[in-house]
Amino acid sequence: MTEIDHYALVPVTAERKGNATLANLITAALKRETTDADLRQLPNFEHDYLGALAHYLHFPIKTLPVIGPLRTPVNARYGQLEKGKIIIVDVQSILGPQLIPKIARSPLIASSSGLGELMCKTRNSKTTDYIFVNLVNVTADLGVGALQALGAQLTDSAKKPVHGGGKLAKINHVSDHDLASWQSLNFHLYFDSSDLGPLFGQSGVVFRYQDDIGAGPEISQFLEGQVKQFDHLLQQLGFPKCCDDRFAAVGTGLGYCFRTFFKQVNFTEQTAAFLQQTKQTKAIQKIPYYFVHAANRNYRHFLNRLHKRVIVLSESELTELKNNEVNLVGFPSSTNDLNEWAHFRKMIERTLRLLYFRD
Repeated sequence: MTEIDHYALVPVTAERKGNATLANLITAALKRETTDADLRQLPNFEHDYLGALAHYLHFPIKTLPVIGPLRTPVNARYGQLEKGKIIIVDVQSILGPQLIPKIARSPLIASSSGLGELMCKTRNSKTTDYIFVNLVNVTADLGVGALQALGAQLTDSAKKPVHGGGKLAKINHVSDHDLASWQSLNFHLYFDSSDLGPLFGQSGVVFRYQDDIGAGPEISQFLEGQVKQFDHLLQQLGFPKCCDDRFAAVGTGLGYCFRTFFKQVNFTEQTAAFLQQTKQTKAIQKIPYYFVHAANRNYRHFLNRLHKRVIVLSESELTELKNNEVNLVGFPSSTNDLNEWAHFRKMIERTLRLLYFRD
């Protein structure tokens, strides 16, 4: 077996049937060229990191009721490793857009308090690490609600807690004294490769996520002003300047929140984190060719960093490819269209034939 005989496939859909069909087509095409070829199927965690990790590490996914962004109960998803030493939190289950219809989203009052509530409910005497995954968040309060649930004092001139991104500028008193018991813990945020950005501006928290949080142009301008005033207050009080940090926008400002208020915070791109947690990093490094769907940005970004050769599958021709990528067009739009699959099978066979071409 030579280097060229090793391939890997990243599942391209949420449907097992489609993934199985594609894997069978590629395997059959490879065997036509050489009986030594093998195809390794990699995990797909694009839409459910916690679920994929639970499958590989064999731990149950648990739920707890907490307060959602608009003060209604939601079921938070999380997992535990090593008897609660490590807590893995699915942030989207607490703060995600699936909880609130788009027309009902209220960025001026939405609060992240449920995240802090879950942390309080899940911590035990053994807990040393929190891992936050699926960092989808429709609140614009920069984690203030979560901090308040953990014990921090962020109040207005009347000493009342402030709730929602629309009131950040009213905060004039900040005390992190009661966060002291959390400072010994390690916090890990597993981010999407496209989430990096500063706190302010078009690539910042408000304007980048204005569709998710439900903010029109005028409200976005207002929220941007609130965010700037809050950051200015924190700098005046001597907190670290994190507004220009490239992780500030992660999780709609959760990156900024943890960087500012906690000491032991780590950021890891989720593809690298998953492969490391499931002990697949070394195996990945030995495989030269990968089949990845165009929509799977995280794997493509990760494999580009490793200088791996990637065959990008797509329904139509792509205009932007990295130097390590080639585009295989014609991926079926439906798992049930036999004609599309038959055509795509021929495309796969021709592509692999070129790889194995001999004079």
